[in-house]
Amino acid sequence: MGLFFTSGNVERPEISVVGTEERFISQQPVTLLLKEHVLSFSGDDFSIKDTNGLTYFKCKGKYVTIHDRKYLYDIYNNPIITIKENFSLRFKQTLNDPRTNKKIASIKKSSLLSFRSLTVKFFNKATNSKEELVLKGDFISRSCGIYYRNRLIARVCKMLDAKTLFTNKDSYSLEIAPNVDMALMVALAIIFDEFKHDDSE
Repeated sequence: MGLFFTSGNVERPEISVVGTEERFISQQPVTLLLKEHVLSFSGDDFSIKDTNGLTYFKCKGKYVTIHDRKYLYDIYNNPIITIKENFSLRFKQTLNDPRTNKKIASIKKSSLLSFRSLTVKFFNKATNSKEELVLKGDFISRSCGIYYRNRLIARVCKMLDAKTLFTNKDSYSLEIAPNVDMALMVALAIIFDEFKHDDSE
């Protein structure tokens, strides 16, 4: 892990990482761009496209009492993941299947004193068992590596453009290795954005 950038090459894991559906697995590396909408009232609406402008997912936010919820949709507007923030002094988030409300993953700080690391416990459908991912941010939280079995399988990097300079809306690039659930990685990239803002407040 670099001081100001998450270093290393994103690598294909030997075992597939599947938290949602196998249709979101690519056999080629994919780079997605997550751009927060300037006119978003919730502050949590993202468009998710590849570098050629092809839409992969959509994210819409909604405030519900003390809980913030975001919903990730596929290109057909079918809900895939509900991202729910749990009210806690310790940063906690859960990912649920919106159709069944079954938990996909739980995310929390790796330790109470951790400012740059999150632990993700999820059910890997490829191995039919509970496993872990680790998110490690750099020193200034501009980038984040997502690790599976100590292998870098995805990287989130904050993009600096005119929108981020003149508004409070962020944009990110997300590199995803082959054999990795793209929907799950997008949800974790959005959680990294939440975590980064949570620790800056």
